[in-house]
Amino acid sequence: MTTMYIGTIRVAKRAERKQKDGTMAYFSQVSAQFETIDVNGEKEISMENVQLPITELELLKSSVNKFISIPYTTINTKNGTYTFPDDNLLFRIYDTDPLSQTSKTVKS
Repeated sequence: MTTMYIGTIRVAKRAERKQKDGTMAYFSQVSAQFETIDVNGEKEISMENVQLPITELELLKSSVNKFISIPYTTINTKNGTYTFPDDNLLFRIYDTDPLSQTSKTVKS
């Protein structure tokens, strides 16, 4: 199953980690924030840190405070259920909240 995490890009930065063979792997780390209202009318905030390709770093940095949708895949195995960002699908960036229920009227 594929789901989308949609949030506001708060931070985009270069990160690195050492691989098993001793070489360094570089990637873009994005911190995305999702805000909603719970059933009691109180604000809920979640933050997700996701690794994306280093080649996307400049685009992500220039998109801070814009919205991003990141595809996640959920799989069920005999050892449990796992949800993780899907590297095979593309993320998307939006100027406005794609979940917003407001619509704009365009004059013809």
